Amino acid sequence: MTVGKEFKSALSLKMRMAIEQGIPVGDYSQKDSPPQEGELKRSEADLPNLGSCYGRILCEKIGLSAPLYYGDSDVILEKGAGQYIGSGLPGEGRPILVGAHDIGYFEPLKDIEQGDRIELTTSYGVFQYQVTDITVGEASSIGKKELRHPYEELILYTCYPFGGFLEEKSQRYFVAAEKISGPILKEDSNEGQQ
Repeated sequence: MTVGKEFKSALSLKMRMAIEQGIPVGDYSQKDSPPQEGELKRSEADLPNLGSCYGRILCEKIGLSAPLYYGDSDVILEKGAGQYIGSGLPGEGRPILVGAHDIGYFEPLKDIEQGDRIELTTSYGVFQYQVTDITVGEASSIGKKELRHPYEELILYTCYPFGGFLEEKSQRYFVAAEKISGPILKEDSNEGQQ
């Protein structure tokens, strides 16, 4: 039994390293050249399923590179950044709420500044966001006001203060970034008419 756990642990580590290096895995089916502008019908987009890895969050300036999963369970957060499923998808014109651990994938956020650009490459398009606000707040406030915004905004969050393994952290570090480019997801003309 112990040998099986060691093998599984080593395999998990190799998989995480592959993801961190940007190697596509399993359900991350990046197209040859995802659109960067224009309109895209929802029926033509490779939209994510719960638990699937559907993209990558990048900010070269601070060394941020994290796989993006649809969902934010503990299992997902061990593998990368997880999107709250109650938030919008990139291109929908709604706020997008994404969290990850401060020890690991979102540790580079401690160095981000207003004006920095974040790229979100998904299985159906490439999106650019510019950081507009960086705040610290209580964990209980996650998503309450941010998800009501009538415009597309990428909101990244992680535990605060950064570092430390044992203490319980009641605060969160929030990075808000407005969309500056990327395709727009549109409903198909026959959707909702049936």
